[in-house]
Amino acid sequence: MKKDQDKRTIDIAITLDYDGGEFETPTVGTSLRGDAAREIQKVARRYGVKIEKDSELAKELKNVKPNEKIPEESYEKVAKILLKK
Repeated sequence: MKKDQDKRTIDIAITLDYDGGEFETPTVGTSLRGDAAREIQKVARRYGVKIEKDSELAKELKNVKPNEKIPEESYEKVAKILLKK
C-alpha cells in the first residue's frame, strides 16, 4: 500500500488490554485518531505487535474510554482476535 493510501485509510487505532484471566473482560488501552493512529500502527509493526483491521469493531469501541471494559456486543469479535496466533 502506498504511503498516501495508508494515511487516508487509518482513521482510528484502538489498543486492547487483556491479561488472560479466566473471568476478566478485555479493556480498551488507547483509542487514537489521525496521525497518532498511524504512528502507533508503525510502532506496533516495528515491535511485532499483532494488528487486526476491523472497521466495524473500531466503530463499536471508538467511544470506550481507556481502562473501560469492552461492551458485551464486542465480546465475540475481540475473543476471536485474542485467540489468533
